Amino acid sequence: MSPNGRPTPSSEEPVLTKLVTDFIADFKLNDAPAEAHEIAGRLIADCLSVTAAGTRSPAAQHVIAHVARFTGQPAAPVIGTTHVVPAPLAALANGTSAHALDFDDDEPAVFVGHPTSPVLTALISLGYLKPVSGAETITAYLVGSDVQSALARAVNPGHYLDGWHATSTLGVIGATAAGAKLIKLNSHQTAHALAIASSCVSGLKVNFGTMTKPFHVGRAAEAAVTAVLLASEGFTAADNVFDGPLGLLNVLSAEPLVAVEAFHELRSRRAVIEPGVAIKRYPSCSSTHPAVDALLELREKHDFNADSIERISCQLAPSAQEILIYDKPSTPLEAKFSASYCLAVAVVHGELSQSAFTPPALEDAEVMSLVDRIDVTYNSDLDQPKIGVSTAARVKVAFIDGAEVQEVKWIPKGSAGSPLTTEELWEKFRACTSGLMDEPNARSAFHRVLSLKNEPTLSRVLDLFRRCETDTPVRSETQS
Repeated sequence: MSPNGRPTPSSEEPVLTKLVTDFIADFKLNDAPAEAHEIAGRLIADCLSVTAAGTRSPAAQHVIAHVARFTGQPAAPVIGTTHVVPAPLAALANGTSAHALDFDDDEPAVFVGHPTSPVLTALISLGYLKPVSGAETITAYLVGSDVQSALARAVNPGHYLDGWHATSTLGVIGATAAGAKLIKLNSHQTAHALAIASSCVSGLKVNFGTMTKPFHVGRAAEAAVTAVLLASEGFTAADNVFDGPLGLLNVLSAEPLVAVEAFHELRSRRAVIEPGVAIKRYPSCSSTHPAVDALLELREKHDFNADSIERISCQLAPSAQEILIYDKPSTPLEAKFSASYCLAVAVVHGELSQSAFTPPALEDAEVMSLVDRIDVTYNSDLDQPKIGVSTAARVKVAFIDGAEVQEVKWIPKGSAGSPLTTEELWEKFRACTSGLMDEPNARSAFHRVLSLKNEPTLSRVLDLFRRCETDTPVRSETQS
């Protein structure tokens, strides 16, 4: 027994597994406050829009071309296209698209990754296999969000800092929990689904800045759909995957008492509220966001341009050093993980939009010249102990005339502590869906997703994000 009287996990008694399966089975939408329902709608709307935008990326187009070969037995749509493919392959394509622009939501405090994309894209596929309502979808989404957050509290930040891409490794478990809830697996089947998914835990940070990073999310969603469907058909796996010396938590080096505490909190803690989720303002790594915010504020306040700048000094927390690994990027994907590039674009263009991450943008002589005058260093003074991967920045601009200005930003705009307004969220949604639907249809889709719990059928809402056969395909904005 633990000091607080709660049982500790053992190989004989599936304590943690039972906590999770009981939570999944018992959770009802009314167990979450109205605030959680509203936040879930915002996060789903955001993720659907960035998925639609992501279909134009080279990484997503490769995967979409791959899954389009399997159109023989339609089951679920590939968002933003005319393709309807088997459910696991739709999850693979949609998951890749959702993360392809690195524009999907982020949670750096506990999950240390992108929580919505693997969960939602698995639910999209499963939601086409049987009629499900918007309320059932929100319920399943919250379940998946909470399960993966509990797992993250047990293993992070060490798991992430060891080189694992938590969006994929923990997201596959959250997506499976959500899928099990959506199609109403019993507790025994749910335990098996989670065990199947646990054998699909994968994703390495070494692939950041390549097409394989968003592919991680596609694989996680695909594995979750496969795990849920196999378990529903009687495929067997361990009944105690989270417990014992060979269980997932022990393999991931979780502290047993911390894991018990985290999984007991499933009954009382909604991850979308605490620690909350950040909706991204820029389509780049979250570790660049506070620095970009700080520099844009300085630019607005002091009205300077690149020609007036001697050097820019950017200090970040040490945890960002393993992520922002490209000093001078050579591809659009590398550029998303380059603090110096993102800052240079912000100065030259006054914004950091999707257009900055294209091959032509990397040939902008003014931007690339400024990149050479930006120094990025890492300072432990910017660490935030309660955040797994600190997102803080200190930016100093030194001008040719000898003047200097400085700004410190601890949390970026869009984070749980500084959320986007509904109008700002709409502007992002509209920009992401501009190639898929006109403005009236986009506004209708936006508000229907925000009120998803009132929709009688999920598939009818998702149909708004599909391309009709008569539509003109949108060419890739980032194809080289």
